[in-house]
Amino acid sequence: MAVVARVRESATNLGHFFDLLADWASATRMGRLRGAGLLGALAAVFTWWADLHVLSGRGSAGWALAGSLSLPAVAAGYWHVGEALRGAVPRAAALVRIAGYYSVGVGSALHALLAATTSGGTGASDLVLSLWLATSAGLAVASLVFCWAIATKASDYPPALAWLSPAPVAIAVCLLSWLVPPWRTSGFFVAPHVAHLVFFTASVIVIEWYNPDRWE
Repeated sequence: MAVVARVRESATNLGHFFDLLADWASATRMGRLRGAGLLGALAAVFTWWADLHVLSGRGSAGWALAGSLSLPAVAAGYWHVGEALRGAVPRAAALVRIAGYYSVGVGSALHALLAATTSGGTGASDLVLSLWLATSAGLAVASLVFCWAIATKASDYPPALAWLSPAPVAIAVCLLSWLVPPWRTSGFFVAPHVAHLVFFTASVIVIEWYNPDRWE
């Protein structure tokens, strides 16, 4: 009987999984929220993978171009977060979106420059640091506004999620990378992608289980 019960439980869980897959493409608000958050997370993973190839020198020009083309999809994750905040803290939601979109836009330009330099372009490398700093600034502003919003206003996010916002996660990745010399360069460069992956995934999970009825 125990085996039958386990098989039944597994079949039920599998059914719920396929229901969620179908709902990602649905027209419900919950479906749009979930889909946008997961799209942002997946784009961060792909851009992260592309950047690792660029830093390793394996097919760097093509991977740099792939990263610059995939990075704009990370903006979907910021739309997800802004939409989840909009009902409770509309101004903060708008600022998070603006700062996030800015960071993604400048980051896309940074990746385009990397594609140019790795394919033999000249002069573009002088702007890489400036664009990296601008990208980091947008990410930091989005994180600070998000942390302020969930710490001081009632929203669907628990205050503890502030620790998983992009800036704290990116700083943690950079610090960990500094402890491992071979990872120092790659850690600093890919930290925003890791931060976006963690942040958007955590946000999807919170919206999914913390207060899902509000989004139907």
